Amino acid sequence: MEADVLENENTKKNTTKKASKKAKKKATRKSTKKSSKKTSKKKATKSTKKKKDSESVSEDSDMS
Repeated sequence: MEADVLENENTKKNTTKKASKKAKKKATRKSTKKSSKKTSKKKATKSTKKKKDSESVSEDSDMS
């Protein structure tokens, strides 16, 4: 009887450990996805800014 109780306690501990590990992995996966999205957005805005700048420069040169 006591052995069964101990075994149940151990399995409970193991399952909670596994669950917390999985949760941590998911959390890090989500955060990396978010950060990669942010960087891609930043890159996109930088490239559009460069395009806008080059367009405005070409317009200025036409006026002179």
